[in-house]
Amino acid sequence: MPLETATHQSILDALRMRICLTPPTESFALFESKLAQEFGLSRTPVRQVVQQLVREGLVEVKPSIGAEVVRLSKDSRQSCLALYRDFMLIAARHCDGIPLQARTRIELSGVVAVLNGAGDKTADDYVRLTTGVHMAIVEDVPDQVIRAAGTAAFWRVMRWRAHDIRTDPQAHWPLFTSSMQALSIAAEGQALSTLIERIAGLTDRHIWSGNKAA
Repeated sequence: MPLETATHQSILDALRMRICLTPPTESFALFESKLAQEFGLSRTPVRQVVQQLVREGLVEVKPSIGAEVVRLSKDSRQSCLALYRDFMLIAARHCDGIPLQARTRIELSGVVAVLNGAGDKTADDYVRLTTGVHMAIVEDVPDQVIRAAGTAAFWRVMRWRAHDIRTDPQAHWPLFTSSMQALSIAAEGQALSTLIERIAGLTDRHIWSGNKAA
């Protein structure tokens, strides 16, 4: 991987994590000059990362203010879940006949192994594990617009779910573990669309049941 690409990705991952570990109803500013100093880079690659975060719906640019993390209202939680579910169902319809890649099965198996392992898990672990699964799956969605929209919806859901893990880990880690185990079983099939539909089904179950995590 080229150095510039690796640098871009490392900054992107760090800022995504920072945003997801901030309560979704709160916000903070992203100052390019401070971020450039923090990461030891010029402002150009930092600006490119901020622009990508804007496209993903995590950051917005306000006139005379600059880039800020999007603040989510408390009553938007269910609509965020519903939007993600709907985009995943659309993605599934565009994946008919596409086989599930071995790397996706490996990613899911690795997540389940980590969850079944000893030791306490953190909200950082949750964001990292869930992001790895989502990215592995949507990478094979052929329509770029659907892929981008689904990922933007994913990040909004991720902010709520990371908040759940931080505030009530004893309740939400078991829910997450059972969901990943279910996806790992679904991945034993051959179709990408089947796995994506399973994700939509898990999300839908939590929308209608009123649970806070999927």
